[in-house]
Amino acid sequence: EDISKRFDAKIKYNINFIDIIGFYGTSCDFWGPSPYICDFEYIKKEDQIIIPKLKKHGEETPHFEFEINLDDYLETRMTFISGDRLRIACREIIIDAKPCVDNK
Repeated sequence: EDISKRFDAKIKYNINFIDIIGFYGTSCDFWGPSPYICDFEYIKKEDQIIIPKLKKHGEETPHFEFEINLDDYLETRMTFISGDRLRIACREIIIDAKPCVDNK
């Protein structure tokens, strides 16, 4: 069964993550499969996981140097209706909202 047929979405969002440097997620479909996001949040610096790990790796690895400034990057987390979570570290996010014509 295609669960997306049950929802009458009025707006379709395209979320574009620019210059992704890392991601982490859980995919267990705790509450059943779903492509829908119920929460999208910015992660404060003190709660970030991915960017601090990259910084630590850069500091601990001899002859390793980032060609980017990690302070220019942000971390976000999406929680899906299924209960799955996806955390993404990137430089920029562009969200495009359009009226949904055909509910796809």
